[in-house]
Amino acid sequence: LDILRNAHRQVPEAGFDEMQSYVFIHPGENLVLAEQWEQALNLAATGLEKVSEAAQRELHNWQTTVYQRWSLMILEAKDFSLAINVLAQARQAHPQERRFLQNTNYAIQEWLASELNEKGLSAAEQLFDKLAMRFDDAPSIQRVLEGFLQRTVQHLVTQDPAEAISLVRRHVKTLRPKAFRDLHILVFDQQATALVSLQQWEEAIAAYQQGLAFLPKDRHLENNLVVVWDQWAQTFRETHNWSAAADIFAQALETKLD
Repeated sequence: LDILRNAHRQVPEAGFDEMQSYVFIHPGENLVLAEQWEQALNLAATGLEKVSEAAQRELHNWQTTVYQRWSLMILEAKDFSLAINVLAQARQAHPQERRFLQNTNYAIQEWLASELNEKGLSAAEQLFDKLAMRFDDAPSIQRVLEGFLQRTVQHLVTQDPAEAISLVRRHVKTLRPKAFRDLHILVFDQQATALVSLQQWEEAIAAYQQGLAFLPKDRHLENNLVVVWDQWAQTFRETHNWSAAADIFAQALETKLD
């Protein structure tokens, strides 16, 4: 460092000032090759306190690549817990580096999917709640968690709608209010849509009515319920069975829909 500082004073335009960073980057790369990641990061932190401002930028950028390479290596090994911890450390050291948050989102998504596939729904739910509590102040991570629950609900509702609703309600304390509502609507929509495709009109109507019992006056559910009543009546109008169509509309009116 002393040699480079003296060289910079004598030849300011030669780039010796920036070269101070390599006093730490070169041995740091040797530590990375030996997978001594924490030592490499500590060396960079030491260097940032000693080098010039111009060299700090280069050393700072190198430190971010160390975090990036370390976390990606851990992710490839599917050690999701450790990867998330390393990325949390990286985010704290470099809060403006968006890659670390993006990689955290990816790690959480993959961890939940792995837990579900290998250990089942109960284990995945426990992990979901744990992560939701840990990252309750991170909106993008909350969206990743909600996306996982949405995909799980979509898969489950085709097999067991009651369990899909139960799954959503088990996480009322960790879901944002809008996500909690939207997941309920998703279940009733998919259930009713499947029943309509089979022309099981009364069952489809019952699905929306069940939804409205839990979410009274919800405009989305009410509108879709009106559409189902109308589709049912339309099946009779197409055959000019006006009496049967009128009977369907009369039944709809009796439910006092707005």
